[in-house]
Amino acid sequence: MRRVISTISVLCIASLLCCAAGTFNYYEEDGSAFAAFTNVFDVTVTGLYLEFNAPVEVSIVLSLGGTMRLMSDVGGRVFFSGSIEQYGFLTVEWPKAMASLERAAWLRGSEHYAEVDVHSPLAKINLLPAEFVCGEPIRFIGTRSIDPDRLPIVSYRWDWDDAVRHSGSEVCRIYDLPGTKLVTLTVFDVDGNFGVSSRYYYVDEDFDGDGVPRKKDDCPDDGGKADPGICGCGIADADSDGDATVDCVDGCPNDAAKITPEVCGCGVADDDTDSDGTEDCIDGCPNDGNKTDPEICGCGVADNDSDSDGAEDCIDDCPNDADKTDPGDCGCGNSDTDDDGDGTANCIDGCPNDSGKTEWGLCGCGTPDADSDGDGTEDCHDECPDDPNKMWDQGPCGCGVGDSDGDGVEDCQDACPDDPNKDLWEGICGCGVPDDDSDGDGTKDCEDVCPNDPLKFWDDGACGCGEPETDTDHDGVPDCVDADPEDPDVS
Repeated sequence: MRRVISTISVLCIASLLCCAAGTFNYYEEDGSAFAAFTNVFDVTVTGLYLEFNAPVEVSIVLSLGGTMRLMSDVGGRVFFSGSIEQYGFLTVEWPKAMASLERAAWLRGSEHYAEVDVHSPLAKINLLPAEFVCGEPIRFIGTRSIDPDRLPIVSYRWDWDDAVRHSGSEVCRIYDLPGTKLVTLTVFDVDGNFGVSSRYYYVDEDFDGDGVPRKKDDCPDDGGKADPGICGCGIADADSDGDATVDCVDGCPNDAAKITPEVCGCGVADDDTDSDGTEDCIDGCPNDGNKTDPEICGCGVADNDSDSDGAEDCIDDCPNDADKTDPGDCGCGNSDTDDDGDGTANCIDGCPNDSGKTEWGLCGCGTPDADSDGDGTEDCHDECPDDPNKMWDQGPCGCGVGDSDGDGVEDCQDACPDDPNKDLWEGICGCGVPDDDSDGDGTKDCEDVCPNDPLKFWDDGACGCGEPETDTDHDGVPDCVDADPEDPDVS
């Protein structure tokens, strides 16, 4: 049956394995006996045979460098099978009151490969104190040595590498010179069997003269310290400002009120007069709990923006009008909108939707007060805005049509618009020609071949204008061309 071994037991077994020489080690604790077998051969063993003086229950506690398992346990003869490499080991346990180990052997296959000495006493060396210093006594203790046969150890012999020898279960030595030393302990039991163990150790000295040996001195080159303390070797753990924090870790070694520069630096208190969480040394408004920078309005004046227009109230002339920071033309609360883009805000623009006017004028908004024809009457009231000769009435002919000849009849009705002597009718003679009848013969001069001869109009006759067509002799030939105007027979 396997047992659960206490942590202390396992540690003790490990200590035995590390400190013992050879192939076997033995230890007893709390009613149990422990035996550790080390394979010191240059081959891998395949089994371990144990022989006890009485039947006993044996269990494996620990194995390294291989594995073993219990194959048989009959009448005190125990076989383990498996493999353990060179320098591997197997530790077993049994109740020490039930039996003693009489024999042990490593196996290779079914044959005994090597017998293990399980009867010689085991020498065990303990040294006190933990550190060894020149001029101080060192205790060499052999009382933990043990005989696996439970026979008493009757003799202890100590041999050192400097040819000094002592006897006894416990001896002391004092060294004058430092260095690595070697001690060997040989123990003998009543049967004359013996066991040997050796141990190296180092004896130190005090190099820096601080009264502490080098191996105990954590600052062996610092005569002022044997321990690094807070500042480390070579640096004194001084506290210049007496604030209980040594200078090497005191960010302000000369300022008893501070151990770090913090925000304001050494020598300057990190006061916060206005309790706003910002130290006075970096608070642009140290007495204003609401500000750390004067910002726009200055300390003591809140940088409020009541209308959320991006301009603080202190510089906003319309603090409650989000659309304005200046009253402008229309005042706070009224938009300075200029719908017609004429540069005059709607609130003072008589014609807010007419970019050409800011007052009603004569024509009203949306209509320019223009006088296109320069006749002194605005186009909006001028019946003929492009006709300087007409304004209140377009006349019978409409705008743009006048009385070219000034005869009182407009051209559109004037048969002769360029003839002031004719208007509604161009007469018999037409425009530009007077309908005169100079000779009063009823035929207009323009049609009268002889306009100054009342006796002729269509034809000037045979005699021409101004000469009557008299036919005295009535021969049908006018006198003017009649060879004999008196003789009808002569023409």
